Amino acid sequence: MISGPPLSDIDQGCMVPNSNPNVEVCPPVIPPQVNFCNQDSVMKSWTEAIKYTDALNGVEAWADETNPPPQYVCQNSSGTAGAADAAWKQMSIVDGTVGTFNYASTNITAWLCSSVSSSCTSDCAMNNSSPEAQLFFQNFTATTQIPQGLTINGVGSCNNAEEVGPGVPPSNYLGKIYNPNNPMDVVTNGWQAVEYDMVLDPLNSCVSHHVE
Repeated sequence: MISGPPLSDIDQGCMVPNSNPNVEVCPPVIPPQVNFCNQDSVMKSWTEAIKYTDALNGVEAWADETNPPPQYVCQNSSGTAGAADAAWKQMSIVDGTVGTFNYASTNITAWLCSSVSSSCTSDCAMNNSSPEAQLFFQNFTATTQIPQGLTINGVGSCNNAEEVGPGVPPSNYLGKIYNPNNPMDVVTNGWQAVEYDMVLDPLNSCVSHHVE
């Protein structure tokens, strides 16, 4: 999962005034709680605002109740409350009621931008994709919820707010062979780490975990 899920809690991204302005991604945890974050990431934790920024127009198109009225405009400067917050919360993945965070036959790897490269030329400000992802992944607190595995990777120096491909992956991926047909193809950047993870990693590669 790259740069998200960004719709974990639409209410927190849209509400005005925003009472949850900052979210720490991959915060330190106190044992015995499980830390699924990769400790070899460039940044082990980072903090970003939860409100939508560059994706605001897209979220408005998906989530605003415009037909029929009332109109709930994401981050409406006149303020939102009550029905609007409830509607956005109901649309969210982490809606507080479904609570489906147990995947017995699935493993997940997340790739979240923790910083943007100084050579970025467009869409260079960090956005809320990683804090929205944190709101989703913080629901996994025990290995019994996802026994096949969960790994949350922070990628540094992304090409923009969400482009992990050219970024710097966690150090434990660097140097691994990502192309099974060429041992000279080793991981130096984000997309190569993702390819290794999907194709060759003994835990996270794309194989069936279902028992027939």
